[in-house]
Amino acid sequence: MAERRYAEAEKVQRDALNVEERVEGPDNPDTLDSSNRLARILSLEGRYAEAEKLQRRALDLERRVLGTEHAYTLRR
Repeated sequence: MAERRYAEAEKVQRDALNVEERVEGPDNPDTLDSSNRLARILSLEGRYAEAEKLQRRALDLERRVLGTEHAYTLRR
């Protein structure tokens, strides 16, 4: 079985998210995807409350920015 390196993945994803928020802005679809990827990593680590908070924030932004019928919003 592959070694699980969630702590390392979390750090890399947090760094990527910070750059995207700064460069692309918090409402950019790529930034929203990064936020959801970080939430997935946190969930795999068993940090469900943090993951849920990030996913709810991303979903709220997706609904506001992209609309409720957009493919990104519907897949959540």
